Amino acid sequence: MSSRNSKLSLERLRQVLRYEPETGNFYWIHRDTHKHKLGTNASIVRSHGYLNISIDSNYYYTHRLAWFYVHGEWPNVIDHIDGDRTNNRIENLRSVDQRCNVQNVVKPRKHNASRLLGAFKTKYGFSSTIVHNKKNIYLGH
Repeated sequence: MSSRNSKLSLERLRQVLRYEPETGNFYWIHRDTHKHKLGTNASIVRSHGYLNISIDSNYYYTHRLAWFYVHGEWPNVIDHIDGDRTNNRIENLRSVDQRCNVQNVVKPRKHNASRLLGAFKTKYGFSSTIVHNKKNIYLGH
């Protein structure tokens, strides 16, 4: 649990927001600032595609709040089972370790010269590897 997450208690979360597990949405039930209107959706989409909510001047990922709201504990890493960053229904979320979460990568990183997942540029051309049980497996070049 990060120190930022520890600032928010379950009691405070439930005091200001209502979570609907069927839809994955949070709604304001208490105004902590003049901007929040009661009954409106509390989530905002950030540039990276995840939903955020500001509570007491701190931003929290909506998927982490959903897990905390339902299970009463902060997760280590949350995985969206269907890969949709905005689908925060509790049935679509699971608490996993970072290694498991990385297995869901379906697109290469922006700066990958090959534009292919698992392939990278070397001085001899392109090579490809995968990781299985913490071991690199060379696939060829």
